[in-house]
Amino acid sequence: MAGARWQQSDSVDRCPNHDPIALGLIFFTAAIAAPIFEETLFRGFLLPSLTRYMPTWGAILLSGLIFAVVHLSLSEVLPLMTLAIVLGFVYTKTQNLMASMLLHSLWNSGTLVALFLLGGS
Repeated sequence: MAGARWQQSDSVDRCPNHDPIALGLIFFTAAIAAPIFEETLFRGFLLPSLTRYMPTWGAILLSGLIFAVVHLSLSEVLPLMTLAIVLGFVYTKTQNLMASMLLHSLWNSGTLVALFLLGGS
């Protein structure tokens, strides 16, 4: 968008002098640990559980909304819900948690790189 500015997240701001160990931990958490944990919870457990009580499309939407709200950022609910819907669709079509984990990891990695490259400070 014209005139839009990227803002670094608090975790990036708290990384004094871009300490390599801190950056590595941030990257590991965002690109590896979070996708494994979140995909196991939301696509591996919640989504299949919800499909017992509602159609698959409804379970994808509801689990996507819960995923977005759990991230506690009102301004990011729509993009996070969209991501979660895509991840839910990928998991539903492939029945492979690794597929949604990989896509989630790629998304988080890209977001993190954008924060560092475009976030400026």
